[in-house]
Amino acid sequence: MKEKEINYNKKKETDKMNTILSTTDYDGLRFLKGNRPINKSHLNNLIKSMQNKQLFTTGIVNEKDEICDGQHRFMACKTLEKPFHYTVEPGYGLEEVIALNTSSRKWTNENYLTCYLERE
Repeated sequence: MKEKEINYNKKKETDKMNTILSTTDYDGLRFLKGNRPINKSHLNNLIKSMQNKQLFTTGIVNEKDEICDGQHRFMACKTLEKPFHYTVEPGYGLEEVIALNTSSRKWTNENYLTCYLERE
């Protein structure tokens, strides 16, 4: 798989841990079996957002080249032919995917209101 390294924070040249990688070789990565299906509405929202401005964020891929976090971002990047940025976390699997997705929180209306009030 063709990869472009973004940051060289590693001990050995062959060690991909602690390194942000980037690829447009979309066939080199695959979805983790058992992960949630792609939500088309969420994917379309990401595509629209990324057409305007692609904010830098990384996905998580395990040592088997399975996407553990960021499958919607991956699909948006693939659709727009933009690089997908990710880190490699050996040993990650479905258990870690579930933990990642159940512990994240979305902004509430109260969060937005507080933000706008603080910024006047």
